[in-house]
Amino acid sequence: MCGRLAYDKIYGEKGLPSVARQRYNEGTLKGMVDPKLMEADEIISMLKGGVNQDSLETFLKIAYQCLAETQTGRPTMEVIIKELEEALNFQVSNLFQNVTSLFVN
Repeated sequence: MCGRLAYDKIYGEKGLPSVARQRYNEGTLKGMVDPKLMEADEIISMLKGGVNQDSLETFLKIAYQCLAETQTGRPTMEVIIKELEEALNFQVSNLFQNVTSLFVN
């Protein structure tokens, strides 16, 4: 998500999970997302759809849940996959709407 190792010195002694939890609670987690992800790929950028905000929010939510301090607080792989598929569906739907609008207009 942020394009850095979990123990990168940029996060200080607290480490990535602690900083990410704090930023999530402050509503500033989006600021940690790797800028390369925000640019999206060439097709999405070309269509000026950019990153779908529902997709990003779904992705950030499940990523945050994976940072729970205890294993019992973390989602199962089944839940993670379901949420990531939902995030992808939001993005694909957004892309499809943009492609459709190009042909309709």
